[in-house]
Amino acid sequence: MRWFFERFAWSNLPLTTKIRTLIIGQGILIAITIGVTLTAFLLVRARINEVIENTVEARNLAQSMQLEVENLQRTDERLNESVVNVRQPDFPDQVADINDDHDEAVTTLTTIANELDQASGALLTDSDSLTEFQLSLNAIRNSIADNEFDFNQQLTQIGQLSD
Repeated sequence: MRWFFERFAWSNLPLTTKIRTLIIGQGILIAITIGVTLTAFLLVRARINEVIENTVEARNLAQSMQLEVENLQRTDERLNESVVNVRQPDFPDQVADINDDHDEAVTTLTTIANELDQASGALLTDSDSLTEFQLSLNAIRNSIADNEFDFNQQLTQIGQLSD
C-alpha cells in the first residue's frame, strides 16, 4: 500500500501529468466560478425584473387613482350644476345617474387603494417608507370617506330642495 502512495506522490509524477492535473483543476475552478456567477446574475436579474414589474404596477395604480379622483371631482361638479335644473321633470333621473357615477368612482378608488396597499409590501422594504406610505393611503381612504359623506349630504339637501 505504501508503494502505491509513493508511486503516485506529487514529486514522483511526470511533468505532463502534473500539467494535466493543474489544467483540469483550473478548469474545474473556472466552471465553479462561472456557475456561481451565472446563478448570482440570474437571481439579481429576477429581482430587478420583479422590482420593475412592481414599480410599473404601482405607477399604473397611482395613475388610475388620479383618473378616478378627477372623475369623482367631475361628478361633484355635475351634482352642483344640476341644482339649476331642480324643477325639471328629468331631475331625479339626472341625480340618480350622478349618484351611480359617484358610487362607482368611490368603489374604484377604494379598490385601487387596497391594491396599492398590497403592492406596497413588495415595493417598499424600508419600514419607515412603508409606514409613511401606509399613512398616506390612510389619508386617501379618509378623504374618500369624507367626500362620500359630503356628497350624500348634498344629495339630501338637493332632495329637500326638489320637494
